[in-house]
Amino acid sequence: MAVLVASTVPAVRLVARVGAVDSFMVRAQAWPIAKVVLRIAPDEALVLHVTPSDVVLPDDPHAIVEAEHGFSMIAVSWAEFDRHVRPLIEWEVPTARPTLAQGLVAFIPAKLWLGDDGVRILVATPFSQTLVERMQAL
Repeated sequence: MAVLVASTVPAVRLVARVGAVDSFMVRAQAWPIAKVVLRIAPDEALVLHVTPSDVVLPDDPHAIVEAEHGFSMIAVSWAEFDRHVRPLIEWEVPTARPTLAQGLVAFIPAKLWLGDDGVRILVATPFSQTLVERMQAL
């Protein structure tokens, strides 16, 4: 059986003008692959594995850049995803990689970062253990 573990993930929530977020996304492509930028709305992104001092938006002096303490992450391989997660999803999982998908997983709101090397599942920390238990039940 796969060991499925949820761990809190350091993150930064960024809210800014659309153009400033666009510019940030381009600059962030040069970051190490471990740092992931999830565009969750045209004017908003969630940046994983960083601190607020890592996120600079010179294009928007009024941008909101705040530490986000509310998410936990479960990282799984594609084989583990197919075994423990896909059966808990009632919506079509995108085939493009890498991409962000959002929806219910086992009736819990989640964000899925679908990468070439596997899937990172982000869930509100209070629901993380429940999701792990539901995944392990399969």
